[in-house]
Amino acid sequence: MITLQFGQYGNQIMPEILKRCHNFNLHSETNFSTLFRESPKAQTLVPRSLLIDMEPKVIHSACLNNQKLPFTYLPQQAIFNQSGSGNNWAHGFAFHGPKIATIFTEKLRKELEHADTSVTFFSASSLAGGTGSGLGSFLLNQIAQEHPKNDIFSHAILPFRVGEVNTQNFNALLSLSTIQEVSHSVLLLGNDEAAEAIRKEKGVKTRPNFDVLNEVISHNIGGILAGVEKEIFSCSKSPFMNILCAKTTPTVPIQATERKIFNIAKYIRQMCISGASCDSQMEWKVQNEIKNYGSLVVMRGKGCYEYINGDFGAILKNEVSSYSESYKMLRSTCQGQMKGFQYSWLGGPMGSALLNCGIFNDQITEICDDVVRKLSVGAYMHLYEKFGVGKEVLQQCVQQMRQVVYDYSG
Repeated sequence: MITLQFGQYGNQIMPEILKRCHNFNLHSETNFSTLFRESPKAQTLVPRSLLIDMEPKVIHSACLNNQKLPFTYLPQQAIFNQSGSGNNWAHGFAFHGPKIATIFTEKLRKELEHADTSVTFFSASSLAGGTGSGLGSFLLNQIAQEHPKNDIFSHAILPFRVGEVNTQNFNALLSLSTIQEVSHSVLLLGNDEAAEAIRKEKGVKTRPNFDVLNEVISHNIGGILAGVEKEIFSCSKSPFMNILCAKTTPTVPIQATERKIFNIAKYIRQMCISGASCDSQMEWKVQNEIKNYGSLVVMRGKGCYEYINGDFGAILKNEVSSYSESYKMLRSTCQGQMKGFQYSWLGGPMGSALLNCGIFNDQITEICDDVVRKLSVGAYMHLYEKFGVGKEVLQQCVQQMRQVVYDYSG
């Protein structure tokens, strides 16, 4: 698997995700070769990654010069410039994309030469800005054309509903419609949902900073990715219904949770049923509201392997009935694959679920409605038209994403 880090968000979040995967691989029965390769010259593990941004600051601080990482990025993996995309999807897509297409193809070819087997791609980008959303869309589209047999798993972060940039919904619509079309699966997470989880867990009312948000987001993605890099593609059965969400408990990475395994299973199940953004102050009365079209459940920690395989007596003999009941309920709700591992980076058990469902229908609809309103008065269109992105392009994207919402609603 080659990871593609697009823009500021991609280059901040991917090292944190890979750090959790490295931690997991170090203590489990899985190996490093899926996400990392050995570098005899550097005498260290090197992520199978490309780092792309139109400004060098984040690539240097979060990746190349980050001494806290247990692996090493190489300078030749980076592609950067000295000017950004001005929070404009069209600028990143139509201007920067063609300019770096050739060098990107060459660096990707060199990274592919290190792979022994068929490669999948895992990308991370924001939907709100210009480089991650626009340039990322262009390069993912290029990969889909040049490597049609290789699956793309894209992670994208939805912007805060209020308060990022004025053009964020234009960028989000254009980016999401592109990556939804070229990717096998699209894992969406929301800044609003991550912030809500932190506020509920820590009892604060202010919006957390992006470092804290990224810690929670990387914990959730690492929970569903580490050790199951191949299985994550099993949730998407159709190219028209390929938008996924991740649910993890504990949602906020607290150390040494005291919850028992069967309680972890109950929390996962209820989050899947209710669509709750986090496990704190969760509504337990909600039943069967979210329709799930494919799932993968991963549980980590001592006893989780036995639990997933139904060997409850090996975990705790005097509570077999509690384990058996929670297991049957989890199986009936999440009917996809289930994996159990004996190691968790929290010290205690944790659980994650990857779901194919319409949980983001409301926010996607809000984005479409906002774009339609602004199109009716021509707001901000001059920023996009000068790069060849006209009103008809946005209207097609609205139609595409409304169809996705309709399919999930049906």
